[in-house]
Amino acid sequence: MKEFRRLYDIVKLLRSKKGCPWDRKQKIMDYKNYLLEEVYELIEAIDNKDQEHTKEELGDVMLLVLSICDVFRAHGKFSVEEVLRGISDKLVRRHPHVFGTVKLRTAEKVLENWTKLKNKEKKRKSFYEKIPKTLPALFYAYLIFKERDKFEKKRKPLNNVLLRKEIEQDLRSFFTHRDPESYAQVLYALAEWGAMHKVNPELALMKRSHREAKKYLY
Repeated sequence: MKEFRRLYDIVKLLRSKKGCPWDRKQKIMDYKNYLLEEVYELIEAIDNKDQEHTKEELGDVMLLVLSICDVFRAHGKFSVEEVLRGISDKLVRRHPHVFGTVKLRTAEKVLENWTKLKNKEKKRKSFYEKIPKTLPALFYAYLIFKERDKFEKKRKPLNNVLLRKEIEQDLRSFFTHRDPESYAQVLYALAEWGAMHKVNPELALMKRSHREAKKYLY
């Protein structure tokens, strides 16, 4: 794609000896922090249904992805072409119902097969191995339940009634003890409720917090 190549050529020039001193100075740890910030800004733009801002933030994220690729290229590790080839090969491999002869009629069956292929490729024995340990706590807890239900298909999940009783019990424990452990247990149980109902607690709380914060803007 013409514009993709143009952007990557700009990134390489900026990071070269003929480019920008600031860009040359940036390390992987710097880009990691910038990427985290930009992803949150992108999420906010999407939540606000701001198309122009979303387009801008997608560009910022793409810039950082290419910048990180170029750091690894400069150190002789891998190229952006290898990154693109890797994700293209993965998509073909994980969609045998599109690029092969496997028959999968529903989105649920597609997800189940994707998870099976992924765990086999990565030789994972537990869903814990998949979840990044650096995630925000609420999001991390949410993914534990989300991935557990995909990984452990034979496990009988809690239903709404049982989960409600568990949350009520955790709340009673918290109001009795009022300590960090019982408070964390309430949050953990609510994260399970979020996974059951496809509600990301991190994003839900962020949206609510922003709405409340706006009340205090003058």
